[in-house]
Amino acid sequence: MAIEIEGTVLDVPATAFEDVSVKGFAEYLRTEGEMSEPEARRFIEAVLSEQVMELGDTYLESMRGHVQEIQRLRGELRTKYDAVLDRFRQAPGKPVELPPELEPEAFRDLFNQLADEIEALKPPEEAIGPVKDSATAKELKDALGGQGEAPPEKPPSEPPEGGPKGPPPGGPPVDPKIQALRDAVAGKPLAEQGLAKLESGGHQGLIDELDDLIEKGDPTGSLEQISSLTDQQLEGLAEVQRVQEEMIAGRDWFDVLDLDPAYRAEMLDLIADVKDVVDSGLGEAISRGINWGEYGPQGALGHLFAARTLRGIFPDARFDFEVPVTGPRDIDIVVKTGGRTIDVEVKTPDPLSDPRVPPRQIRRDLLNHLGDPTGPWEDLMYLFPPEQGGRIGMVENSLLNALDDAYQNPAVQKALAARGIMTQADAEAALLARFNNYMVGTYGY
Repeated sequence: MAIEIEGTVLDVPATAFEDVSVKGFAEYLRTEGEMSEPEARRFIEAVLSEQVMELGDTYLESMRGHVQEIQRLRGELRTKYDAVLDRFRQAPGKPVELPPELEPEAFRDLFNQLADEIEALKPPEEAIGPVKDSATAKELKDALGGQGEAPPEKPPSEPPEGGPKGPPPGGPPVDPKIQALRDAVAGKPLAEQGLAKLESGGHQGLIDELDDLIEKGDPTGSLEQISSLTDQQLEGLAEVQRVQEEMIAGRDWFDVLDLDPAYRAEMLDLIADVKDVVDSGLGEAISRGINWGEYGPQGALGHLFAARTLRGIFPDARFDFEVPVTGPRDIDIVVKTGGRTIDVEVKTPDPLSDPRVPPRQIRRDLLNHLGDPTGPWEDLMYLFPPEQGGRIGMVENSLLNALDDAYQNPAVQKALAARGIMTQADAEAALLARFNNYMVGTYGY
């Protein structure tokens, strides 16, 4: 909406009306305050407009009393308006009962006083024209249904007089895909809230795919699910959409959206926490979270929990998931930090079973990391769920036993000797020292 103040036209951005709480308040004014939609919009626009006080210095000197009263009234209106928004934010999509001091009538009284004060402003002729004839005063009267009539609402199918209106002055045109989605879910509050979240967050990838869905089905259900997501979870969902080409078994972001809400929330929070530091493999890790199978929900998210824990240990690190190497398996997570490349194996056994690493894998890991640049096994880690914390010693014993077996190989003895480890006892001491520096540990939930 354009508001004219002293010959200057100022716009209240259309995006202000896409806020879920603002929409809820507008709906309340229409149903409980018996306002038409144009009246409700003008009512809110008048509250949102910060420009009612932009008057010339000369005018302020001559009409200071009226200006001070306008300041007081506008401050009181803003306080009430913020209080109403807080109540709608606390109960999205639910009926809201307002106390008498926040009912539409309380706003009307204050707006009547504000309109009177604006009408009373009589600046010197040589400075500016009478404010009572300005668009601001007229809009306030129209919003209150007092001295002006709100224009009748047109049926949705009937174009406005003079043909379709263009975008507001200075405002960008509405994305046709967004408009198509608005039309598709009109009158469905939760879906409208979901779409508003996508718009305000700038999640164009999700918007594009939902627009494609219009021709194949109905986007309402997906948008209603989106309405329940936090901003962080929505960031996580957008990341799923971005990497879905890497996901296995034809999975995509719609599959994530259809997960159990509590599990979905945890998964999306994790993705949002690590997405900015992952260079590759996130799509495959997400697929594992969807198809948890024998791992169970917590086990399926083990790689993501581990990455978040590792990010806390190595704040400057970058991560790769499911890195292929020679042999039958991939490295779960590769951490790149400070010139180092650390191989991390994430194990997600049944919480009731003992933690273990296959003996063959232990032998291979110990041999592969003999020559780590900063010392044997410095760039090797094993992480288990928190429930296994009291039994990590079992894995450390397995590593010691595997080292004793491997030491019988002359090639292993030679490689250790090159690192200054001359005896089997020295090798065991080096491995025990490594245990003290988080070689085997747990990740956090």
